[in-house]
Amino acid sequence: SPASSVLEQKKLSTSGRSRDEPEGSPSHADDDAAAAAAGAATSGNATGAGAEGAAGSKDSNVLVPLILIPCCVAVLFTLSRPGAELPAELARYVAEFIGTFALVFTVVCCVFLGSAMWNPIAIACVLMVMVYATGPVSGGNLNPAVSLSLGLVGELDWAEVYKYWAAQLLAGVAAAGLGAALFPSAELVLAPVAPFMGCHAMVAEMTYTFMLCFVVLNCAASKRNNAKRDGNQFYGLAIGFVIAAGGFAVGGISGAALNPAVAVGLDLRRLGLGWGLWFALFEAAGGALAAALFVTARPEERLRSGEALAGYTAALGTKCVSEFLGTFMLVLTVGLNLVAGSSATAFSAAASLMCMIYSLGDVSGAHFNPAVTLAAVARGACPAGEGAAMACTQTFAGVFAGLVAALFHVASDRKEVTFSVQPGEGYGAFTAGFMELFFTFVLAYTVLAVATTKPPPSQITRQNFYFALCIGFCVVAGGFSIGSVSGGLLNPAVSAGVAILGALSPGSSSPVLHSYLVVFCIMQLLGGLIAAIVFHFTHPQERTPSATTEFASFVCEFVGTFALVFTVMCCVLAGGAPAWNATAIGSVLMVMVYATGPVSGGNLNPAVSFALGLVGELKWPRVAQYWVAQLLAGIAASTSCCILLSPRSPALHPVAPFSWVQALLAEAIYTFMLCFVVLSCAVSKRNNPPTDGNQFFGLAIGFVIVAGGYAAGDISGAAFNPAVALGLDIRHMGFTWGLAWASAELLGAALAAAVFASLRPEEL
Repeated sequence: SPASSVLEQKKLSTSGRSRDEPEGSPSHADDDAAAAAAGAATSGNATGAGAEGAAGSKDSNVLVPLILIPCCVAVLFTLSRPGAELPAELARYVAEFIGTFALVFTVVCCVFLGSAMWNPIAIACVLMVMVYATGPVSGGNLNPAVSLSLGLVGELDWAEVYKYWAAQLLAGVAAAGLGAALFPSAELVLAPVAPFMGCHAMVAEMTYTFMLCFVVLNCAASKRNNAKRDGNQFYGLAIGFVIAAGGFAVGGISGAALNPAVAVGLDLRRLGLGWGLWFALFEAAGGALAAALFVTARPEERLRSGEALAGYTAALGTKCVSEFLGTFMLVLTVGLNLVAGSSATAFSAAASLMCMIYSLGDVSGAHFNPAVTLAAVARGACPAGEGAAMACTQTFAGVFAGLVAALFHVASDRKEVTFSVQPGEGYGAFTAGFMELFFTFVLAYTVLAVATTKPPPSQITRQNFYFALCIGFCVVAGGFSIGSVSGGLLNPAVSAGVAILGALSPGSSSPVLHSYLVVFCIMQLLGGLIAAIVFHFTHPQERTPSATTEFASFVCEFVGTFALVFTVMCCVLAGGAPAWNATAIGSVLMVMVYATGPVSGGNLNPAVSFALGLVGELKWPRVAQYWVAQLLAGIAASTSCCILLSPRSPALHPVAPFSWVQALLAEAIYTFMLCFVVLSCAVSKRNNPPTDGNQFFGLAIGFVIVAGGYAAGDISGAAFNPAVALGLDIRHMGFTWGLAWASAELLGAALAAAVFASLRPEEL
């Protein structure tokens, strides 16, 4: 995020110390000394009358905004009275001002108070919510580079562009000024992050501002991807999470402003005429490049007929351009995260993948992965010749992105670090290869299940909110759970890009490491092929509409539960990124619920099936059959993971210093929450009617695990699922703590069913 480079007093970068890291960490002794020196320089040795004067100045700085805010509120309430509404034109500029102000002020707060690990996510979230909030009024540009790109493609009149620029830049300066008033002891400084030079910072800003503007054009401005009569609901999510991708990738290079209003605001000390001007110019160049490539990737946008747009199919050349752009941005994001030493590489890569899939999914299918393309060809969703051309394009894009990342690597302070495609320390080629195969299978299977199937009858809109979200978060699940085992690459193009990055590093890899690249690519491609085979068993109605789904339902429950428990076991035993474990497990649950939900309901949990039985949504014989599939999957996943990661083995027990009573209570409470969300979001006839079903059910279900995992993980281990509990207690065949955990979880499910029946009597 911009916090990576703009604070003199306390330097933060994506590869720097987090706020939780001890101050005396040897690797950051120089940073600590620099921060102390900067603090002394900015605060001086104010004592006596001088200290009183400084305190008075600080109080007066804070007093000004406290007086202005009520005045602004009074004016806006006065204007909102009947007959005194803002003119529509003025309302657009006010919306742009408010949205940009919120964005830049969040950036400033992250600079002064935030954590390098979470700053990009915080800024991505505020951009997302303000785009959704202001989009219906002004279009939610909130960025002069975005307004420029919209002007270049004819979506915004130039007179309007200039007015938007004025509102956005004024908001950026006002937000930065308020931040300076609230935090007078620290100073905003915008500059390339040492040891990178200005050229590196400018290229980084241009590249990810291009990505941001390109996503806006494709997700919000495209007539086909966001039709007037059937608009998508993912545009704000896609736009916001470009910041998560770019923040982690280039925060340690340029600060990742990606917005002239942010750059000028952060360069307030020089009135935007220092580095702020250069940043703004290259960000504008990124916006112009986005407009040019948008026109190239979407020639149909020139068509005026709605029928012509609806029947449009991209030519092979256009599809290859689409695949190149998406794969390049994905692999470059991975490479730059590796260069920075980021602990959030999987999340950043997932955000990049998700945003580009939302942007280009209706152009080429947005595979961005030769293994996914192979799965699509085997499933019959892509002609073989077209698939071969796309796979070659993806591989070339991966190699090219690796070359670009290498240019940044040789200029970094980590240039002596080498990268390679090989098993993690302590793991063999078979274990690492199998992990790549399995999670590539999960990724490719998810693509087939959520992006190539017919929409359910309950879905009125042609738009699919969750398809890219699911595909992207497969990378979160796999990247964090097996990152320490194999790197969690899951993509031959990514593997090729990382190999190129490593080959151009000092002390390049040996021929043995190149052989690992071949092994990993073969296993990833095999994972894609297996995904197509399994898909034929779990979705028979895609081939034969009259086919029954009884057997397919059991297969879905087995596959989905196996993926969930296997991910849990990898997080527990491999332990590569403990801070992200709950996110990884919640992600795989969300993904598999969306993938298997249309066939089996996506229970994937005996407690959920029990709750469904209690409210009459599942007949008890079907509940028993689901239990068999789920428990067998849990045991199989746990056993296979223990064999692969031997001699490590899981252990289920209360986490010290908590007692077994507290642990069981935590399990019951959060299993109640999980089952209650399932009943309310997926089962409810009013919240998910068969004639107009919602598309958020899987997101809600999966993120219960994120909430409960972080809240109760250090109390009970956060199983919330008898299949998970018995899997974690595999050493004792589930007859010790596993049985106790399962009993508490079933009790939570029964409570959820009772509360659901009480709150929603109309459902019974």
